[in-house]
Amino acid sequence: MKPLRVALFLVLAFSFLSLALHVEAQTKPNVSGTWKMNAERSRFERGGPKAITIKLDQQGSTLNASLTLTNDQGDRTESFTYTLDGKESVQRIEGEQIKATAVWDGASLVLEFKNDEGLSFRRKITVSADGKTMTIDVKQSSPNGTTNDTVILEKQ
Repeated sequence: MKPLRVALFLVLAFSFLSLALHVEAQTKPNVSGTWKMNAERSRFERGGPKAITIKLDQQGSTLNASLTLTNDQGDRTESFTYTLDGKESVQRIEGEQIKATAVWDGASLVLEFKNDEGLSFRRKITVSADGKTMTIDVKQSSPNGTTNDTVILEKQ
């Protein structure tokens, strides 16, 4: 009778573990696609760009991103590659070297950028349940203060 209890316990434990892993996998959406800013719903403390287009390609634990900002001076595009495990990588923005990390925080993806002059950006990306809307909470910190923006993007 004892071996039967042990076997039953192991089956139940494995079932709960499988369920927990399945639920954890579901909380991390695939953010791949082309996303365009909804300017009417987005909020910038100090003014923002006229348009933002983000192209994301998530392949396993790698995320390739292309970000195009449109303002009065025209378009500017930057490209980045992250690993989604929190490991620091070196990226370039307008020729300047920055340190970046990408890590999951539940169902949200958190991207952080820092340079040696004390400037940092934190972008917390959350995708709606239907997968059609992306919200990016942006916190920018510098020696001159902090700004908080909310960017709403729609999947194309």
